[in-house]
Amino acid sequence: MTTLIATTEELYDISESGFTGRLPRDVPTDGDRLTEDDRAHLSSVLGHEVSENTRRNYDSQWRRFRGWAREKGIRTLPADPLQVAAYLAERMERHGHKPATLQTAAAAIGFMHRDEGLPDPCESADVRNTLRSARRKAGMEQRQAEGLTDEALDAIVATACLRRRWSDGRTESAEAAERRGVRDIAIVRVMRDALLRVSEAAELQWEDVEEEDGTGRLLIRRSKTDPEGEGAVAFLSAPTVDSLRAIRAGAPDDGRVFGLSAGSISRRIGQAAYAAGLGEGFSGHSPRVGMARDLARTGTALTRLMTAGRWRSPRMPALYTRNETVARGAVAHYYGSRGAFGMSSKVAAEKRDGGELREDCVDETDVCSASEAAGENCVKTHNSIHTTGECARLPELIQEVGCISPLGDVRRIRALIRQVFQDPWRMLVLLRDLLPISPAASGASGLSPVPYT
Repeated sequence: MTTLIATTEELYDISESGFTGRLPRDVPTDGDRLTEDDRAHLSSVLGHEVSENTRRNYDSQWRRFRGWAREKGIRTLPADPLQVAAYLAERMERHGHKPATLQTAAAAIGFMHRDEGLPDPCESADVRNTLRSARRKAGMEQRQAEGLTDEALDAIVATACLRRRWSDGRTESAEAAERRGVRDIAIVRVMRDALLRVSEAAELQWEDVEEEDGTGRLLIRRSKTDPEGEGAVAFLSAPTVDSLRAIRAGAPDDGRVFGLSAGSISRRIGQAAYAAGLGEGFSGHSPRVGMARDLARTGTALTRLMTAGRWRSPRMPALYTRNETVARGAVAHYYGSRGAFGMSSKVAAEKRDGGELREDCVDETDVCSASEAAGENCVKTHNSIHTTGECARLPELIQEVGCISPLGDVRRIRALIRQVFQDPWRMLVLLRDLLPISPAASGASGLSPVPYT
């Protein structure tokens, strides 16, 4: 006779013990029931609704809430929304937990209720208002991992294989330092190139790495933002591929690339950074943050950055790269444009006093200074033509080819074009003195051609 199990009461008991595989919502108390085989099959499939890391986190948060409820003498399934709000507020006020931690706790409580077919108490106004108020009270600023940028990578590569003295006073051997160092280098290189999360790095297998023309391609089978396992492919540079060759040592295709847990990888990155003199604050998230900053520094668009890092939302990459992004913002562009165009403080003051900032009046000494700073010998004279307060300058004599700053030349040409369109009749008078027309072609005397540079 087949044993029949899984009544409604048993579902609650399972949840109290931290069960995370979801069974069907409506389990009859009489009539047809699930057999042990049915339950095992459903648990095996439905247990993959969330990732392993999320499941462990939810279990931990749920056990903590159960312990709090037991002390209060209140029930957990179904939980009263006001009690859940009080629990979250206590964690913030008494234990100093951050809003992100409270959000995770609420997500765990809500998941366990939905898992049992019960209304989610965290959808109530009481809990939502508590979480919102916690964010406002604490502020959204949270401690962020230090970015393992290209400069930090160089420092780690230079020091990774040096012998270290551990906290117990032991000094590792040269052979052990070499083995540890080459693995640390491979870890940080791969995680930077592929912008890996530490959980993704821990799951990599050798069959996921493919070499092509000296570089590599890395298959990321599953990630936080790809729970269904569609997969993504990341580029690996030639030095990264070399570092992987150095640690494989005949490992099978189905073997783990680093052979370390997510926690061990994070600790090793922090130790490698500290040994390189980079200080504290580095973790398993640092390579991802550092590469995001490097890409932003080179002008990579946010959409391309999101694709490289497999972000679904622009919020986190924008947060990681805000220092690099602001360097290309409106104010930075304003000051950069003034410096790039060689505007002197005198001309800037004159332009401000005149109201309209005009690009056609350029301080010629600044153009020459910029050329001389680049090692050019600038010897020239200029002929200035002033009409109705505007000016347009072109070189009349050039003794050295290339002495005119290309940027200054372009600005003068733009000024002429604008003046032509603004007052074409007036410019007809000026063009005979400004255009490189030979006397023979024009039939006029006194025209001086403008030499081409």
